[in-house]
Amino acid sequence: MRVSIDENDRSFLLGLNRLKSATIHEICEQEGVTATAVRQRLVRLQGLELIERTQVKEGRGRPHYTYSVTSLGMRLLGDNYAELANILWEELKGIDDEDLRCRLAARIQTALVQQYGRNVDAPSLQGEWNS
Repeated sequence: MRVSIDENDRSFLLGLNRLKSATIHEICEQEGVTATAVRQRLVRLQGLELIERTQVKEGRGRPHYTYSVTSLGMRLLGDNYAELANILWEELKGIDDEDLRCRLAARIQTALVQQYGRNVDAPSLQGEWNS
C-alpha cells in the first residue's frame, strides 16, 4: 500500500521525528496548535500506520501516552530528496573553479546514467551540465 500525505502532515511527522517520542502536550508546544488539533492529526496518521502510540506508566496514577513516527512513517519521510537535490545543484553551480565544477558534474552525470540510464529514452545528456 502506497501512502500519500500532504505537506502539513509531512511537516507534522518531521517535527514529531525531531522530538523522537512526545506527549500530546509536547507536540502542542512544538506545533503551536490546540490539543484537539493534535489529537485529530494523530488519530488520522495512526490510522495510516505512520505514528504509533506507547503507554507509559510512571509510579502511581494514570499512565500517559507518547507518540512516535513508525518505520513506515520514516520511510515516507525519506522518500523526498527534492530539497537535497536542489541544494546540491545550487552548490555545484556555485563552484568557481570551472575545471573542478565540470569534473564533478561529469562524475554525477556518469553515476546518474549508470543508475537510471536504462529507464530513460533520450539521445543524450551532453551539454546540459554547462548551462
